[in-house]
Amino acid sequence: MRKGGHVLEFWTVVAVPAATVEARLAGLRGRLSDLRADGLTGFHRELVRAHRLAYRWDLWAAFDLVRGGLSDQEFTAARNWLILQGRTHFDRVIADPDELAALCPDDQEDLDDAGALSTLAADLLTERGAAGLATTLESPELFETPAGIRVTGGLEQLRTHFPRIAKRYEGSAL
Repeated sequence: MRKGGHVLEFWTVVAVPAATVEARLAGLRGRLSDLRADGLTGFHRELVRAHRLAYRWDLWAAFDLVRGGLSDQEFTAARNWLILQGRTHFDRVIADPDELAALCPDDQEDLDDAGALSTLAADLLTERGAAGLATTLESPELFETPAGIRVTGGLEQLRTHFPRIAKRYEGSAL
């Protein structure tokens, strides 16, 4: 990503301090709007790379436990939400998905709102009249197969595998 010849680091650009996902996305949109087309495509490439790192069975299972069920689209939004938390939190959760217990919002709508991150660079390119370039961007939604070993065995197995998440959401829809 380049802006006026200065290399911007993906995680620095993503680090928008705000109370809600909606506000973070608005702040990120403002930061990205200053980038040229090559900067936007570079940002999107790094976003897809982060999505690939997070496209794992154990993380999918952890978010599934948090939400009480998780579709493909909801998992994409959940990964976007995790990326919006910043690199430190992202790395912690990638290392141990049970760390979601300390991070996930009580308001599940925040997870859903994060879905807009997937198309942010494409939206900005389209607004600038570069719809053709926007259509060439790789989707961060689904890749071939999640990495790792699939966590199976139902709700009790998930609770055993992710004890902190199970404890935090005890008595909820779980």
